[in-house]
Amino acid sequence: MIALVGLGYSIDPTLKGMEEIKAADVVYLDGYTSPVAEDLKALVEKSIGTKVKVADRKMIEEGAILGFAKTKRICLLVIGDPMFATTHISLINDAKKLGIETRIVSNAGIFNAVGKTGLSPYKFGRTVTLSYWREKYRPVSPIDFIEKNKSVGLHTLALLDVAEDLGPMDAKLAIRQIREMEKAIGKSIIKEIFVLSRAGFSDERITFGTLERLEKAELGKPLFSFIVPGEMTDIEKGFAKSMVRFLG
Repeated sequence: MIALVGLGYSIDPTLKGMEEIKAADVVYLDGYTSPVAEDLKALVEKSIGTKVKVADRKMIEEGAILGFAKTKRICLLVIGDPMFATTHISLINDAKKLGIETRIVSNAGIFNAVGKTGLSPYKFGRTVTLSYWREKYRPVSPIDFIEKNKSVGLHTLALLDVAEDLGPMDAKLAIRQIREMEKAIGKSIIKEIFVLSRAGFSDERITFGTLERLEKAELGKPLFSFIVPGEMTDIEKGFAKSMVRFLG
């Protein structure tokens, strides 16, 4: 069997999650959908009280981990909520086809973390991903979706890319790409954003400001996420100003 256990966005496993971890023959930490530096691996091991093995892309996306799950009780730890990534949905589907028992233990993900800005979760539209631009891949669709959300007053959560070869995207690179996207479509859509840095960790930082001010400011360390606000109510504005670092 295989159990997918969410660690939350702040490495805080639930009681149910700990039960699955203790019952497992082997515990893996997903290093494919979220980067795992040595300090993070050590933090996870300290949190759960046992050693873990890091599972790479080949093990997860190509299904090697399911080979082990045919004869052993496997626990796959996932940063955030285990079913946020389509990779894990495919993994569960493949396991069921092979007759492997599956269990899912949910936890808090980035959608929970955005509540710290004071923005209402009921007012978020479609989530977008800001991907690394490549030589022949320079998508501008995120701006289109953000514009649609803003047109009806909705906020947009923008996830920054994590690539095997480049690592987690830096916030300032993402801001520069936003500027390039706007040039490509000939519109200025985004004026101000919230920048979330290392949500849930002790050095968490949330900053709000214009793209110009943010590009010159210290924004923290990866992983980053952006929130592009739509129409903010007085309650949202008041909470944000009391809890978030504002730039001018």
